[in-house]
Amino acid sequence: MITLVVLGIPIPWAAPTFSRGRTYDIRHKDKEAITGALKEQIKPHFNFPLLTACKVDFFFEMPIPKYWSKKKRLAFDVEWEQKNNVWHYKKPDRSNLVKLYEDCLEKAGVLSNDSLIVKGDSQKYYSPTPRTIILIQPLEDLCP
Repeated sequence: MITLVVLGIPIPWAAPTFSRGRTYDIRHKDKEAITGALKEQIKPHFNFPLLTACKVDFFFEMPIPKYWSKKKRLAFDVEWEQKNNVWHYKKPDRSNLVKLYEDCLEKAGVLSNDSLIVKGDSQKYYSPTPRTIILIQPLEDLCP
């Protein structure tokens, strides 16, 4: 199993914009930063992309909103200490977060193609330290 951690607020995928017949990817700089962070983490482990089916789990730890009251923040601290997740149920949606990070896994050379991801789970919850945790498990047996 390979564990990768990208520090910072999780970023969602966004459709490219069109201007005068050209396309512009508004997330280009974000993708480059995430790809660079992933490349640095996989460099000591292996020098080739995975070529087999994989299970990939994403855990998106979102920042605590500034508008939360002091009472709500204290309640969150109690929940966090008890290891109970406080779910993040606002935008960005989970599927757009997963899209961007799957593309970055391919671009960083972790996977030869993001279509190799056949299984996986994703969760969004609040955390004192915003980050994205990616767990990759190559599958030997393709049968369910």
